[in-house]
Amino acid sequence: MGLNQLWMSLMMVLLLHGKWWCDGSYFSNSNCGSMSSWGGIPNCCNWEYVECSPITGRVSSLYFGINSSRFERLWSLDNLEFLDLSFNRFNNSILPSLSGLSPLKSLILVDNRLKGIINIQELNNLTSLKELNLQGNEIEGFKSSHGLRNLELLDLSYNHLDNSKLSYLKGLSSLKSLNMRYNSLIGTLNMKELDGLSNLEELDLSGNKIIHFEALRDDRGLSKLSKLILDSIFSYGGNTSLRNTSLLHSLGAFPYLKTLSLQNNCLKSIISAQGLPNFKKLEHLYMNYSTTNNNFLQIISNITSLKTLSLYGCGLSGTLSQGICKLEHLQVLDIGYNDLNGTLPWCLANLTSLQQLNLSSNLFTGNISPLEGLTSIQELKLSHNYFEIPISLGPVFNHTRLLQFHAEGNEVYADIEVHDLIPKFQLETLVLSGLGYGGAFPKFLYYQKNLKVVDISYITMKGGFPFWLLENNTNLEMLYLANNSLSGPLQLPIHSHMGLSNLDISNNGFHGHVPMGIGISFPMLQVLKMSRNGFTGNIPSSLGNASFLKILQLDGNQLTGSIPNNLYKCSYLGTLDVSDNHLSFRIPGSMGNMSSLEVLDLSKNNIFGSFPPNFNPSELVFVYLSENRLQGSIRNSFYGCSKLITLDLSHNSLTGTIPEWIGRLSFLSYLSLSYNSLEGEIPNQLCNLGFNLIDLSHNNLSGPIVPCLRVNEGSGVIDPRIESEQMKWITYSYLLSLSRMDLSHNKLSGEIPPEIGDSTSQVLNLSHNSLTGPIPSTFSKLSEIRSLDLSYNHLDGKIPPEITQLSLLAFSVAHNNLSGPTPANFLTFDESSYEGNPLLWGPPLPKSCDATTISTDVREESGFIDKGVFYVSFLVTYIMVLLAIVAVFYINPYWRRAWFTFIEVKIINCQYFLEDNFCVLFKFRVP
Repeated sequence: MGLNQLWMSLMMVLLLHGKWWCDGSYFSNSNCGSMSSWGGIPNCCNWEYVECSPITGRVSSLYFGINSSRFERLWSLDNLEFLDLSFNRFNNSILPSLSGLSPLKSLILVDNRLKGIINIQELNNLTSLKELNLQGNEIEGFKSSHGLRNLELLDLSYNHLDNSKLSYLKGLSSLKSLNMRYNSLIGTLNMKELDGLSNLEELDLSGNKIIHFEALRDDRGLSKLSKLILDSIFSYGGNTSLRNTSLLHSLGAFPYLKTLSLQNNCLKSIISAQGLPNFKKLEHLYMNYSTTNNNFLQIISNITSLKTLSLYGCGLSGTLSQGICKLEHLQVLDIGYNDLNGTLPWCLANLTSLQQLNLSSNLFTGNISPLEGLTSIQELKLSHNYFEIPISLGPVFNHTRLLQFHAEGNEVYADIEVHDLIPKFQLETLVLSGLGYGGAFPKFLYYQKNLKVVDISYITMKGGFPFWLLENNTNLEMLYLANNSLSGPLQLPIHSHMGLSNLDISNNGFHGHVPMGIGISFPMLQVLKMSRNGFTGNIPSSLGNASFLKILQLDGNQLTGSIPNNLYKCSYLGTLDVSDNHLSFRIPGSMGNMSSLEVLDLSKNNIFGSFPPNFNPSELVFVYLSENRLQGSIRNSFYGCSKLITLDLSHNSLTGTIPEWIGRLSFLSYLSLSYNSLEGEIPNQLCNLGFNLIDLSHNNLSGPIVPCLRVNEGSGVIDPRIESEQMKWITYSYLLSLSRMDLSHNKLSGEIPPEIGDSTSQVLNLSHNSLTGPIPSTFSKLSEIRSLDLSYNHLDGKIPPEITQLSLLAFSVAHNNLSGPTPANFLTFDESSYEGNPLLWGPPLPKSCDATTISTDVREESGFIDKGVFYVSFLVTYIMVLLAIVAVFYINPYWRRAWFTFIEVKIINCQYFLEDNFCVLFKFRVP
């Protein structure tokens, strides 16, 4: 036996026993030379990879990327047990090629090109096959199913099977699970077609168009069917209410059901009419997102065998029915995301077996004392209601099994704690963030040793940082103490905490230096949020030791110095926010090498100097560098940041021109370069982008406005600052929330392009420029505009009357050369909106027009002049001037002599001029 054959045999044995430790290794083209001759296997350059278990590292499947024409010798893998050929282009001819793989236990052919009628007999040799997955093909039926006597799981979902082909499944007597989701099953489904499936335990018929189940005369054929899934099935065709009632009643064909899923259906008008069949053994009922009647909880109380009842998002309203208290065997009750209101009934204490209770996202009020008797509870969810919850959690002190407590979004209050009582529970998760005053930091937390998640944010409390909570709970992973009014220095635990990944202490009163060893104390940190406190001093260099750090937010403090160089080595850091501090440094070139950085916020600091050459962090999406002292050009920065959505460099001292490469940033939606010293023209390349906001104001830009520049409401991706409920700068965020074009305070000239009228901008500011010409009539199409400022330009003509159709909240055309009346419908704007236009009149201006002015305006506008009036007025004026001259000369002899002397001199000068010039022209001289 050759080396290759020996190795091949060894590999198959390892696959068979599942002991090959491959550590996720891939078969790539580099292996092809040594593997292409293994036992006649097709050219392995078409293999995709071997999938290994992420936990054990053992081989779990073989994936191929080859077609059936090169698959004829697959039988050489004579020890293969698991084969996954999903997402290829195999057709029906692949089946005979698989018949030689007799040890095969699992065959997966998801999303291939199997079509029509499948002959299962071609797989008869696969006697060990237990799982066959044919999901996502175009299979219509089977010729036969005899032979696969050990098949236990068959997935035929998302195919084209209809009722007539079900009988061919009878031969699969060992089948335990049958999935036929989203096929072409229509009308009445005769369960006799499946009576041979005597071992069937689970049947999924979701997403079909079944209207009725016809029961077997002898129900022993499906006596083991315990789980039926009918999700998304009560919403098709015709008389929905009548049909659904029939279907629901016919579920009595499955008397042995233990699990029934009716999720995402419409049951509102049929539950009260027929109710559910009398399921004597039903233990688990799932009806999430299925609208039903308010009295359903009373109806369901008859099925006393229930252990799980899930009614999440079913549109239930009113008070919680006491009928629910009859289900004494309930272990899981989920009625979250409904409109239930009122207080909790005291009879809930009857549910002594309840382990999981979800009442979240309802309208419940009052205290939670009725839950005191649920001593078996392990997971309790009360979030987003109007409960009044004591911060001591006194009502659940005796719940010895309680592990998960979720109650965020309720009213928390400070109760009088009995300090000598110790809670009997050991929580793993505590989520209590909400509203209210909690008094002192909750004492019961001193006795908790197994906490993994603690979130008590947004509750006003006294005290300092609970470092003891970290010391007592070595498994703590997430600690959220934002908006708690805690104060004092940040004291770290004595020993390093190896489990903490998320720490949020934002919006408190912590002060002093950030502990220099914070990165060593929490080396596994992924998220660190310390925003809006009173921290001073430098950013600790030890943060570079937190090599898994993804989010760092230190904004809104009083930090000084620079960012430590080793922080730039955090290869996973995606968000760096140190804005609104007193940092002073040059941006180092090493920051440009941060390969994971997506959000960079250094705004409101004293960062100076120019950008380092080729500053292009490749993953940047949001950049905020406003209100610093940055200088120089940006021509060689950010040009490679192809994912940029927001670029804010406003309020700096940048010079040079706006780079043309900005037009290549196809995702850019927010551009602010305002309050700099940029010059030159606006690049035409900006027309390639659809902005939510473009602010180039307060620069030295010149030339015309680019006609194709556009701002479109809702274009691009929402800036995270806008999306956040807690905005850092309310005014700034409000402006960003409006689609806006601001080109004010520049040296732009020429006329306003009429194309701007096609924008959906909500704010348009072109003030303080040198724009000329009229206000475009196309501005009437600015249907979304809320603020329009065209003041301090050289615009002329009239204000277009169509502009009164706009729903403006702010408007100014002051200090231009506009004429005519002010808009009649704009009475909400005062005189300052129109001042500085001498030819404008009408309210709110003090000037009004009289009849003469109106007549003149009308004549000028019509272009009509009366010739008779013109000639008479001209002659009268001429005679009056002539008589005035004669009268003056008659009265004053001196002026008369001076006048005639002046005339005589002019005549003599004219004579000499003619003699010297006219005679030369005609070649003779006057004698």
